[in-house]
Amino acid sequence: MRKITFIILFCFILGSSFGQKYYSADIIKKADSIMIATVGQKIFNDHYKFDSASYFEAKTSSNNALIKLLTKVKRTRGEIKLINVRYTFYIKKFEQPFVWTGLIFDKDLNLNKPVDTSFIPKFILRGTPNDLLTKEDVLKIAKEKFVKKGIKPIETSLMYDHYKKVYVWTVTNVIHEWKGYNDEISRDVELLEINAMTGNIINFYPNALQGPIH
Repeated sequence: MRKITFIILFCFILGSSFGQKYYSADIIKKADSIMIATVGQKIFNDHYKFDSASYFEAKTSSNNALIKLLTKVKRTRGEIKLINVRYTFYIKKFEQPFVWTGLIFDKDLNLNKPVDTSFIPKFILRGTPNDLLTKEDVLKIAKEKFVKKGIKPIETSLMYDHYKKVYVWTVTNVIHEWKGYNDEISRDVELLEINAMTGNIINFYPNALQGPIH
């Protein structure tokens, strides 16, 4: 009798340790509600998109690591280590630039760290018009800075710099390009980085090299 009781108790403990289950839809719903409470319903609707790469990490009863996409399972299984609900933030939805962000939950569905909103421009938080520099604005700045004749139209891209916590326009003037090993393209360029909010020049590289170096 004592042996049977021990087996039942052991199975109960084992089931409690490795039978941790949350419905994926409930996890996503909770994450959405936290984001909405933080940034507001309008900003969430207009600028956020759920990322299907959201996942959970767990350990199975055989002590194997388990990583599964939340969108691929109805509910979690195993001993939860963490759950990462990911989102893509857009200044204008579905257009560049975008920022990957997310919420990290522990095994009890508590947040591991506060919601990061540092990448949301103030004009979005205030509900005012977009005041970031346009492509035309930065081209004017670049043309005053560049001194070499390019071989193709000047290239521009707008991205968020997580280290500087600022949106940055990168402007590239291609001076020369050539094919190297395996037809890989290398280029001599003038490269300019501009603060997209203030128009201040962050970096200027008059003799930059882009491409593989062998």
